Amino acid sequence: MKSNIIRLDKSTIVKTSLQENDEIAYWQTKTPEERLRALEVNRCLG
Repeated sequence: MKSNIIRLDKSTIVKTSLQENDEIAYWQTKTPEERLRALEVNRCLG
């Protein structure tokens, strides 16, 4: 049975510093589904 779990290679993820306004503007361009998906990914990585 094939798994639907996505695995991330954390060694290739780069964290960048955003200004608060930049971050707000970025998330305002995303749909509610994309925002929820990002929260779920961050929860799994945390």
